[in-house]
Amino acid sequence: MADQSREIDLNEDIDLNKEYDMAERIISLEHINHLLLEKVDKLETNHRVELEAKEMEIRGLKRKLEDYESRWKIQMDLLCTLKNDLAERPANELLTKDSESERKLKIQDNAISQSLIKNEQVGGSSDVNKDN
Repeated sequence: MADQSREIDLNEDIDLNKEYDMAERIISLEHINHLLLEKVDKLETNHRVELEAKEMEIRGLKRKLEDYESRWKIQMDLLCTLKNDLAERPANELLTKDSESERKLKIQDNAISQSLIKNEQVGGSSDVNKDN
């Protein structure tokens, strides 16, 4: 019987070792689980920050696109208005206005030339009078 009780004691030691190993494994696994959860938190945080940065970039690009669309619409409206105005005016009317503008420019050029000639004549006469 002493041998049997001794065997029982050895078996109990073995069971205690198994329990100790299991407890140690549980602690180790809990530690690993904790580290993994921390890593997941960091990854989620990084992902959230990157996502917010991308959202801000998208908002900025969307504003730019809206500005470009607005400008484009204004330019297209202006172009259509000008096109309609030109289509409504006959070509002869435009040629007449062009001829009138050229005629007015010639009249102004002649007036300026006449004014310069008169100033030279008046200036020349006063120089002669000063010498006398």
